[in-house]
Amino acid sequence: MATFSKETLSKFADACASVPLRPLDRAFERAGIRPGKTADDSGGARRTQFRRYLAGIDRNDERQLQQLGDALGALIDEVADSKKAFLIDAAERDGFSFVDGAFRTAVTDAKSFALASLDDPASIDDRVRRLHVLAGERPGDAIAGSRQLIESAGRIAGEGYGVSGSNKTAAVVRVGLRNMAQLIDSLDGVEDSKLTATHARLAVDAATAVVRFAAATATFPTVRKRATAGN
Repeated sequence: MATFSKETLSKFADACASVPLRPLDRAFERAGIRPGKTADDSGGARRTQFRRYLAGIDRNDERQLQQLGDALGALIDEVADSKKAFLIDAAERDGFSFVDGAFRTAVTDAKSFALASLDDPASIDDRVRRLHVLAGERPGDAIAGSRQLIESAGRIAGEGYGVSGSNKTAAVVRVGLRNMAQLIDSLDGVEDSKLTATHARLAVDAATAVVRFAAATATFPTVRKRATAGN
């Protein structure tokens, strides 16, 4: 299950420093959240009140997490305009989408994990992050997404992308991609009821290691073209 990270909640707490207490209370009250107790009263009354509300919920409880998503969504309307995109982006990195004024666990299509290229580290990192979020909620979908990641890397490696170093290195990359795709494919055939978050995270980590190794050893067409043009 996705959850709001400490870093994201800290950003919301800081943003609430400029929100009047009444709208802050209203956001949580309408979400059905009562304040709890906190020993941390640093940073002013509004930050402290925000932390009290956090202390009043169990973020491992799916229903209460949804209530928190309602409250944080309502706070987006109250914070300064300059902070809205910053807070939404932080929650999205935790695996949430801002929909109809509330934060909800993002729905992820396994096909969206396919890579378009191997020379974009940020794109790889984004898919790995989303796969880890998905692993805790829907292990079967995370494993299917890992297979998409591996298979797309294999297709790219066979479409004009060379591998730097010796022929032995090239062979290791290609065999590694093929074998990992087969391993993850076998997991994808297991009944969903028997798959756990641990299975999914191991599949994600294994796929990530092989894809990053392939990316690190790849020689990209654009690089070769520039080298040719300079001769």
